[in-house]
Amino acid sequence: MSLHLFYTPVEAIEVIIKSNLKKIYAETEKILLTGILGGIFIGVAGVGQLSILQSSNPTNEVFVKFLGATIFPVGLILCLLLGGTLFTGNCLLFVNYLKKDVGLKLILRNLILTWIGNFLGGGLVAYLSYFAGIFKSEPMQKIIVNIATNKLSLSYSENIFSGFLCNILVIAGIWLSTSSKDSAGKFYGCLFPIMLFVISGYQHVVANMFFITMAKITSPESVNFIGSFSTHFLPVTIGNFLSGGIFFPMVFYYLYVHKK
Repeated sequence: MSLHLFYTPVEAIEVIIKSNLKKIYAETEKILLTGILGGIFIGVAGVGQLSILQSSNPTNEVFVKFLGATIFPVGLILCLLLGGTLFTGNCLLFVNYLKKDVGLKLILRNLILTWIGNFLGGGLVAYLSYFAGIFKSEPMQKIIVNIATNKLSLSYSENIFSGFLCNILVIAGIWLSTSSKDSAGKFYGCLFPIMLFVISGYQHVVANMFFITMAKITSPESVNFIGSFSTHFLPVTIGNFLSGGIFFPMVFYYLYVHKK
């Protein structure tokens, strides 16, 4: 029997599998639209985080970074409660492939459309934020350019490994949120794993869609946007997928789905 407020791991994976089927068989325009919503939610959370970080100084830098990390999880919370989808979370669709519920083609269709939707949503927030004057101040411009250039300075392998570690925590947040039966549990289930990946500086491809686009708009000479697709977005996507689409689905399937 399950606990009153939480699903057991076996029950939680069944909830995830059923939810995955709805995502996989959704119409193309719905997959794209929920992906756009996901990108928007992550983008507005990114603006909130940057608004906190702009006040950073040598005497309170660690504390300000912590505060910024507590703001960013709002993006995933909005996705889970309002219906936005993220490429990183949808990597879990591969549990259904291992279960032989669906074919590879349908899962890849969802992931590709969601990835594109996330980019469109994050880019939309970046442009709207720019025209709204949010990045007019020098501190805001400086912090977004610094964040983007630091991300783009990582090597190919660093992006992959950092992306891998990031999606361990994203999937953990999704799992904890799914396991909870009430909104408060879902909130806290998202908060701490996402806060941890932000503090640790791991690479989340959807978040970086917003940050790098915002930096390109704010300071075009600072970012090689076209080149970043092959040197940054691709390896981070691979890293996010390896943990969220290969490692976790295989572990969850073996532990909670596979019948010996």
